[in-house]
Amino acid sequence: MSLLPILFAVDVTASIKVLDMQNLLSVAALAEFLGVAKRTIYNRHFAQGDLPPSIKIGTRLLFDPADVRTWLDSKKQSPCTLTPTPVAAVARRCGRPTKAESIARRKTEPQRG
Repeated sequence: MSLLPILFAVDVTASIKVLDMQNLLSVAALAEFLGVAKRTIYNRHFAQGDLPPSIKIGTRLLFDPADVRTWLDSKKQSPCTLTPTPVAAVARRCGRPTKAESIARRKTEPQRG
């Protein structure tokens, strides 16, 4: 039995986790799955940006699908329940009144004649 396709990695909790190399996601596969460019994955990795935990073997950057799912679950947000903020009234500028202002003024003014 060959142990080549198996990689032993130390987890954060100091327990040993056995990973099957064939199930790991490459940068291209992760980029396609997330709908971003490969360069975005590399840029975020090197800038220690927002990415799931990765495994670097030589020059290859690999991702465990379970870690990707956990990372995605942590990104879920509850539905937005904010009320819209009222927009401050714009100061009246000098000049000719708008059509809407003219109509509104005619409706509020008493009839002449």
